[in-house]
Amino acid sequence: MMTMNTHAQEMLRESENKEIHLRMIEFNVRGNDVVATFLYEDLFEAEDVHLAPRPKDPMFLHVDELGEITQVLDEKGIAYHVRNDEFI
Repeated sequence: MMTMNTHAQEMLRESENKEIHLRMIEFNVRGNDVVATFLYEDLFEAEDVHLAPRPKDPMFLHVDELGEITQVLDEKGIAYHVRNDEFI
């Protein structure tokens, strides 16, 4: 059995975080670089902003990892969107 990609494991852990509700992951592809941004439901329902859960920082990936990661996300039912950033 193949081991799961480390980035995919981290994304699954974030989706299971009970303190903060992950809405989806957005992958922005530019050449060989991919930035995975975590998008959440309303983050600040608590009155004390110092106790509010902290969102996960974006992850930087290589484009070769994207297929394996999206396959895992599909299997687990985690929403995502892939954008191909093309600049003139």
